[in-house]
Amino acid sequence: MAYISVVNPMILSEARADPVLGPMSFRGVLIATCLTAAFGSFCAGWFANLPFGLAAGMGLNSYFTYGICSALGVSWRVALTACFMQGLLFVVVSAFGWCSRIQHFAPQSLKFAITVGIGLLQAFIGFQLMGVIKASPETLVTLGDIQRADVCLSLMGMLLIVILMMADIKGSMLVGIAAVTVIAWTTGIVDAPTEAVAWQGSVDELVSPPSHGIGSLWMQFDFDGYFGNPQVIVASLSLLLVTIFDTAGVQFGIGFRAGLLGENEAL
Repeated sequence: MAYISVVNPMILSEARADPVLGPMSFRGVLIATCLTAAFGSFCAGWFANLPFGLAAGMGLNSYFTYGICSALGVSWRVALTACFMQGLLFVVVSAFGWCSRIQHFAPQSLKFAITVGIGLLQAFIGFQLMGVIKASPETLVTLGDIQRADVCLSLMGMLLIVILMMADIKGSMLVGIAAVTVIAWTTGIVDAPTEAVAWQGSVDELVSPPSHGIGSLWMQFDFDGYFGNPQVIVASLSLLLVTIFDTAGVQFGIGFRAGLLGENEAL
């Protein structure tokens, strides 16, 4: 799950820039991703007594950047407002038990399909970021330049992670990421950091707008742009539906793997 702290800001920072605030800050999204993951995981353990680690969804962040900002031509502030409104609706749906009812009547095959579909989407995004695949006007997707050193190293890292996971080694993904990182530094594929720990700016710059920290993202909603665009309102409803079934699939997949499913396949 640790890879999400880097991949999530990579995707969201590509969202359509706001005319005033510019693009989403990579550092701000990185900090927000880590803080929300820590808070969500704590709540899952403390209140629900479930050993689940929660973090930003890898499917919805792509829909945020490409399905809302790029496709509808709106800034990230409008898309962020759509996510906020979707979150409020999800709280209402969950509070009244409608979310549980929808998940209860969903067949087991659909829950398995959602879990697999999420994994395929994450793999597709990962191959794009690795450079293994790229866009093509003829076939939509085509093979990238797999002879590049960074692409070859990425494929070797993926193969290493697969082997470690098949060997049931704990932390296999982190081991693979660390190994690829060290090789990339030593071979000069990417520049190695000059400092182990670096702090840029003051605490006020980190949390207070305008800055490149979470202060540049905090409560930056655009309700006028949201309610003035019916397509964005429909997009927030799409986010709600995806969240409901995404939650059902993830809960079922993790619960099935951990042996936490009880009667009626419920946690």
